[in-house]
Amino acid sequence: MIIRQMNVSDLEEVARIEKVSNPEPWTYADFEDSLAKEDGTILMLIAVDEVSNQIFGYLVLYTASGESEIVTIAVAPDFRRRGIAEGLIEEVLDISQKSSLYIEEINLEVRFSNEPARKLYEKCGFEIVGQRPNFYHNPKEDAILMKRIVNA
Repeated sequence: MIIRQMNVSDLEEVARIEKVSNPEPWTYADFEDSLAKEDGTILMLIAVDEVSNQIFGYLVLYTASGESEIVTIAVAPDFRRRGIAEGLIEEVLDISQKSSLYIEEINLEVRFSNEPARKLYEKCGFEIVGQRPNFYHNPKEDAILMKRIVNA
């Protein structure tokens, strides 16, 4: 598996994975709009098989003034529980340490009921810092706010 920057040719498969992974999915246009922004505030990564170029998963990170947010992350159902999401998060952490993308902290929201994701984020060093009542709508559910300090 390799992790690389997302490009336009990846969007159809990324949107398909998003649709089967999230009850309130981003659309193809959402990914396309984010990819089109060239202001250095968005990091869009995919995990792919280096031989077949099959996309296993992706992560989208927005950054502003040292604070970042993982706005969407997913792994194709057939490839879950193989360390792919963890690899994507570790790549973001690595990039934040080595590049001009200055990040002090990374934030995210996760559904209260999504225990596997919450455990993954805790394993990656994220801590629960709050809760947003009724944040999600399909179905209605609270969001757990999590944060990881990267460069203090």
